Amino acid sequence: MPAQHRRTYGAVYEMALAASFTLVPFISFLLAGSPNAFRFLALPGGLVITVVPVMVHFVLPESARWRLRKGQPQAAADIVNQIIKRSGDRVPPLTVEALGDKEDTRREQLLPYWALFARGQLRWTTVGILIGICAGTCSFMIHVLLPKAMVDQGLAVAFSFGLSTLVYAASIPGKAFTGFLMEIMEWCAIRAHTRAREQRTKLMN
Repeated sequence: MPAQHRRTYGAVYEMALAASFTLVPFISFLLAGSPNAFRFLALPGGLVITVVPVMVHFVLPESARWRLRKGQPQAAADIVNQIIKRSGDRVPPLTVEALGDKEDTRREQLLPYWALFARGQLRWTTVGILIGICAGTCSFMIHVLLPKAMVDQGLAVAFSFGLSTLVYAASIPGKAFTGFLMEIMEWCAIRAHTRAREQRTKLMN
């Protein structure tokens, strides 16, 4: 994936995650008045056990890099070409000759775990931990404390789940706008870098 689209993809992923969080209280809102609600809510668990493994095996493509590390370049090329075909054949198909030497596909050595706490990285690790704590706390408050507070004040259970649904749904447009800003900022940064490089080239000439 090109670097200028990675932040946008992160925003799309967050939107999908927020949509899944919105779906849970929404289903609870619809089933709040049903005596068989707990049985209906148990159905997704059965789907996870029976349907999802089949989808993972037959629908999701395998890892092309894993095939290359196993010394199977033709299988890796077939996987990539399958992805290209599913995406609309917008790029030429991959050939085994284009892969080159399979030695270039060796897995890079990852940094040790303690590198997260090294100088220059510690502040970003701290920021990530704090963001995770805040996100988990907010999720717990919306999922558990908010419905409980509504019910304790005499409101219907369905109303509490409906309010939680609205709170989660309200975050989706904000995430979309954040992805839009990230795309623009990355594009501006690339343009500025390109212009600076062109100016340096002109000065050198």
